[in-house]
Amino acid sequence: MMACFPLESVRTRMAQVSDLDTRNLFLYTANVVRSEGVPALYRGLTPSLISVLPYFAVRLGRTLTLTLTLTLTLTLTLTLTLTLILTLTRPLSRCASACTTSSRGSTSR
Repeated sequence: MMACFPLESVRTRMAQVSDLDTRNLFLYTANVVRSEGVPALYRGLTPSLISVLPYFAVRLGRTLTLTLTLTLTLTLTLTLTLTLILTLTRPLSRCASACTTSSRGSTSR
């Protein structure tokens, strides 16, 4: 917004004036800078920023909230999934080793 504001300012001025100087954006900008200085390009920036600030604050808050919520949800889901997998595979591996040992013992007798 800070980079584009001078262009918006010059465009607004050009729309209000019907001089021959308004044919070329660069010449008109140079004339404004020569006559009024560089700060003239940023005149009106403060009210513009004040009007946009609540939008950006809500957008940032929403983004942070969603990011935090999704991160916690994903972390919880992965933790529960890994716990479930480890819980289900642990008894199977013990049973498989116990069954193998008991079947070997019965065949050797």
